[in-house]
Amino acid sequence: GFEREVTMGVDVQVHSGLARSCSSVFVVGDEDQRIYGWRGAVQEVVRSFARDFAACQIFTLEPNFRSSQVIATAAQHVIEGATMERNKKTTRSVRELGEPIRVFAAYDERDEAEFVATQVLALLKEGRISSFADV
Repeated sequence: GFEREVTMGVDVQVHSGLARSCSSVFVVGDEDQRIYGWRGAVQEVVRSFARDFAACQIFTLEPNFRSSQVIATAAQHVIEGATMERNKKTTRSVRELGEPIRVFAAYDERDEAEFVATQVLALLKEGRISSFADV
């Protein structure tokens, strides 16, 4: 077997070759990864996989292990508001509710970086995080 994430067209070519030589190919893909289009991710690659590999089984993984429920819910609303067709999926966090989302309109990337650094340092000082790894 072989395991790989699918996000780009070249991935389909790799999987086609592997499928001819392996008895099983395990592929992880998330059509919502289209937000990474700037680095080559294409939603249609994931959506076409079931057509190209008719014998495949699809499992929808909805738990989110990285984000708080507030972030997962906000992301779900953004994704549902997108105009592209997608399979129904409800993302839910396995973590705590989390803090409300705050919006900061930065003047430029330097202003944004300064704001983030200041916020992280404040969290460290308040003891709400114990290291930079907690961010």
